[in-house]
Amino acid sequence: MTIVQFYQCKFLTEVPDFSSIPNLEELTLQNCKGLVEVHDSVGFLDKLVFLSLQGCSNLTTLPRSLKLRSLKWLDLGGCSSLENFPEIKRKMERLRCIIIEHCGIKELPSSIGYLIGLHYLYLEGCKNLVDLPSCILQLRHLESLSIHCSEPPPAPVDSSILNDGCFSEMVLALEILKARNCVIPRSDFLMRLHCFSKLEELDLSGSDIVSLPTCIKRLVGLISLHLDYCKKLKEILELPQNIRKGSQNLLFMDFSHCKFLRTIPDLTRIPNLKELILSCCENLVEVHNSVGYLDKLVFWLLDGCSSLRKLPRRLKLRSLEWLNLEGCSRLQNFPEIERGMEHLHELHLNSTAIEELPSSIGYLIGLSHFVSRRLQKPCASPKEHFSVATSKGTLCRGLFKT
Repeated sequence: MTIVQFYQCKFLTEVPDFSSIPNLEELTLQNCKGLVEVHDSVGFLDKLVFLSLQGCSNLTTLPRSLKLRSLKWLDLGGCSSLENFPEIKRKMERLRCIIIEHCGIKELPSSIGYLIGLHYLYLEGCKNLVDLPSCILQLRHLESLSIHCSEPPPAPVDSSILNDGCFSEMVLALEILKARNCVIPRSDFLMRLHCFSKLEELDLSGSDIVSLPTCIKRLVGLISLHLDYCKKLKEILELPQNIRKGSQNLLFMDFSHCKFLRTIPDLTRIPNLKELILSCCENLVEVHNSVGYLDKLVFWLLDGCSSLRKLPRRLKLRSLEWLNLEGCSRLQNFPEIERGMEHLHELHLNSTAIEELPSSIGYLIGLSHFVSRRLQKPCASPKEHFSVATSKGTLCRGLFKT
């Protein structure tokens, strides 16, 4: 026998001794809500490749130790009653993925350093997690590390994972780092971001960071930066720079709901940016002029920025498709439009202080959805330049001179 599968067996309470099935390759026990215990023998199945206990919400006891040299996949997602992770008794170089999402686990053992082939470690929704061993950063093949603390976290994740070890020993392969809603120490972690030279996605959303360090500019391969709901974030001193010819760095940035963020810095060195989300940044006052010349920008959201007063003086965003300024209640002036913005088809100006649009608005020849309730003065744009339709019934009619 090589495969054993149990799905939704709600009266199954324990997994028996599997010593007599040494050739077992797959053991699946998904959504067995009554399962409480897995026998120690499972931890020594030498040929086991796939082990899934997903959704076993009453599981409290795993084998005390694991010595599974063939294991490639371990899924403990949704084991909300499980508090302890087994000790690793030997190198398990074939294990590629561990899913421990929404578990009751409080910490991982230091022996996790034996998982030298690990590529993906998912710890999202582990509300009791308060400690991670620093040896995780010595797993040289780790590509994705995802941590999602509770909100607010019951206690800071031990900073030893972020502060220990010399740079030469730290993980070099990491491409995705997610530390959502986590208490991040001010000391060394943010100052060591440049150690992750292959990092493509950085997600610190909901964390307590106050500012990004200047060393982030060395992450020249970064594609996606998530800092939404960082409610203490006040400033962005530096961003990764496009220093490699032909690179596609930093395509997406999300700073939404950063209520203390006041300005957006010079983005000249990030010409490939496609999405810039600044929604509900209540204290954002100014957006740097360089944003108006981001040639690849497609989506730009500023809705709910109630303190915003100053946009770039001119817009020459030939790729822009969507611009939302709804709720920017102190914004009085709309920028001049330069030629070459025929792709813009959505423009939202509801609840702004803008009363008049510049005549250059006529260059927006692709505009199909134009929403505003406050405009009082007609602009000089030829009416025939617009093909305007809206599903909200808030179209500005009678504003364009013929």
